[in-house]
Amino acid sequence: MRNVIVYCLIVVCGILGLGSGLVFGQGTPTVTVTSPVSTPQPPTATTEEVWGSTVSGRATLRGAVNPNGLPTTVWFEYGTSNGSYSNISPTQSVTGTVTTRVSIDISGISESFEVYYYRIAAQNSAGTSYGDEKEFYAGLNDDNCYIYGYVKDTTTKNSLENAAVTLAFVKGGESSRDALTDASGYYEFVEFLCEDVICTASANGYNPLSQTLPLSFYGEYIYALDFELQPISTSTTPTPAVTPTPTPIVTSIPECEFGSIEVLPKKLVLKRGQIGEVITTVEGDNCVPEGAIVRAKIGKFGNRRISVLPESQATDENGQAKFTITAKNRIGSTRVTFKVDNLRKSIIVKVRK
Repeated sequence: MRNVIVYCLIVVCGILGLGSGLVFGQGTPTVTVTSPVSTPQPPTATTEEVWGSTVSGRATLRGAVNPNGLPTTVWFEYGTSNGSYSNISPTQSVTGTVTTRVSIDISGISESFEVYYYRIAAQNSAGTSYGDEKEFYAGLNDDNCYIYGYVKDTTTKNSLENAAVTLAFVKGGESSRDALTDASGYYEFVEFLCEDVICTASANGYNPLSQTLPLSFYGEYIYALDFELQPISTSTTPTPAVTPTPTPIVTSIPECEFGSIEVLPKKLVLKRGQIGEVITTVEGDNCVPEGAIVRAKIGKFGNRRISVLPESQATDENGQAKFTITAKNRIGSTRVTFKVDNLRKSIIVKVRK
């Protein structure tokens, strides 16, 4: 018997609803899968703090950028006016899909104390992005840090006078420093090495409190650090209740509550022997605080560079008090703090040749 090979092709079309007009041929069918096309994205940009020296007319601006997979150009915009940037740094190129740290050196900035405002900018073929605005102080050295603040009772919020505050350097770059608070609970440490420090406040009848400041990470030159100390709990013997004698109620005229204090100019640069004027303005809540006492306090060792007269002054009918600052022969920077009640505002005075 002869062998017969039979080829069969069974096609089910109606059940599957594929309709007619199908063409069948020899060979293996090919299936092509198309991946979705991603939309190019602008870079993301973050402005970071300036740390390190800003003397000799130079500074290093820092930020972080994610190019989002496209070749990206990065630069910084900076200037001496808030929200206005009159200068542009050199550019730097980055690529990839991960966040990259960027640092660009700039030159030609003021060698005297001055505030600069800056932001990072990043651009690729999909668009341009900007980071938030930040500021840095030109004319300050990285070994010239300042810490100031107040020590208070955590329960009553009253200021603690003669509280002891100690500044210890974690890496031992300097010997520890000590300070005592004044009548308003104020203390300060100036002109010390910007490294990690531990600041401890203590007072009689209170538990001490320590706070660690990684200044080498923050990169900040002026740092406010307040303390609220917890009273040491002691057991007391209950005393008999005493019925108070009623006293007549005296109706007093409401005093003007202080709202804020401003100091102009915000920065002051003087040559040795030069005299400058500072005007403080105290604003009240819907009132003018005439007769408010504004006190001026020079930072530690600052009296070697400047003098301030008078030490205290009453505000006039416009809420203003004027002070005269005289530069001495020693050059450098120091801070002057103006205080009224619990409000304070500081400026940096730079003495140059």
